Amino acid sequence: MKLSNLISFNPTFKSSALIVTAALSLTWAACQKGSNSGVAPTKFDQKQFDEIGIVHNRSVDSTYRVLLAMKTNHQLNFSKDELVSFVRNGMLNNLKIQGTNPKVIIALNSALSGQSVIIKDNYARKINSISDVQITTYYTDSLAAKLTVNQKQVLDKLLYVMTDNSATFEETKSQINSLETNAKSELSDTELPAILASISVAKYTIVYWHDNYDKWVSLLSSSNKVSTQSIKTNAAEAGPGFSWRNVGAADVGGAATGAVATWWLNIAAGPGQVAYGAAIGSGAASASVGNAVYQLLSN
Repeated sequence: MKLSNLISFNPTFKSSALIVTAALSLTWAACQKGSNSGVAPTKFDQKQFDEIGIVHNRSVDSTYRVLLAMKTNHQLNFSKDELVSFVRNGMLNNLKIQGTNPKVIIALNSALSGQSVIIKDNYARKINSISDVQITTYYTDSLAAKLTVNQKQVLDKLLYVMTDNSATFEETKSQINSLETNAKSELSDTELPAILASISVAKYTIVYWHDNYDKWVSLLSSSNKVSTQSIKTNAAEAGPGFSWRNVGAADVGGAATGAVATWWLNIAAGPGQVAYGAAIGSGAASASVGNAVYQLLSN
């Protein structure tokens, strides 16, 4: 069935959610096919963590394609809050269809609902120093209570790197890689998984928004925004309207939220299980789109 056939009628909010669920299921199934081995690695496998970032980018772009089709058919008639909930529910329903453990979905839904409030309250905040990151809330108190002091320190540094307006695109990538290297040598095996998941999303999201900034602005905003070129040359934030770096911070917060919400339950066999990768990547993607929606949508 073509995507256009799935969205050819005038939807209510409820029916639209069903449409996105179906469409996301079609697009995400191909992204995740073949990755559910059900076998956990005995050591931290970088490829398994990279997969979380890959799932994030594919999930965000799948969401874009669905929303674009809806806009083309004059069906993208949501408030900011409705659209954020709409996308989150579509991603969670897709995880259910993919066979994710129901306890993981319940935990992720609860965690992401709280994270959505944080995103709404902080989507336009400016960050000028590491102390600003520590003051500004990018993740919930519930998540913070489950993180060690070492994890919080690394996560705060990562959030600052993502929101550092003085850094170029290449400098940001290099700083993220350095944080990852240091984390692997400084954190314990129990502390590392949630941080590696967050760093994976950070590495992949900067590339995604570097390459796809303009089309999201076109999708969600009718006003003039900063050009993509400013992202490529200077930091991504040279004028009013849209901060790519705040989207990145939301991604990191969403990844940490998903990682802790799933690993905390100790359901899966280990850090490489696909249920975690799909759930964490989807959670971060939900946060990513949510931040972009709050920044760009006019109502």
